[in-house]
Amino acid sequence: MSRLREEIERRRAARNAQADGGGIADATAPARAGETGAVAAPSNAPSCLRITKTNGQCWLLPWACFHGASHDPDVSSADGNAGRCERLRLVFLRHEVILHGRGLAGLVDAIEAARLRKLDEVAEKFRAATGDGPVIVKIEVKVG
Repeated sequence: MSRLREEIERRRAARNAQADGGGIADATAPARAGETGAVAAPSNAPSCLRITKTNGQCWLLPWACFHGASHDPDVSSADGNAGRCERLRLVFLRHEVILHGRGLAGLVDAIEAARLRKLDEVAEKFRAATGDGPVIVKIEVKVG
């Protein structure tokens, strides 16, 4: 039994040293006092994604309910104009969010890390001024 206890203490010490040094804590090691035992998101990570349409509708969707995303780089334009655009689909527990626009592939890394704080539709009169960054032409939110 003492070998098991030694192994547990060795793992605790290694995890604590790694966490104190800025490393990633071992999720299999027991939690220190005050910890939940789960590997927590960085303290600067937002807890919710805020989605806002140009008409003022707004949703706050918790990242804890996020299930996945898909990106389609070549779909028909959502605003009825000729040409192609991108589609990004985000699935949460009870909501499906579909973004139409351009440059949406640039959002994928931020979504993967749950670092994204907000997504806003861009009114048509401001689209030309957005430059090369992501531009969301239309947001659809489906509750299900």
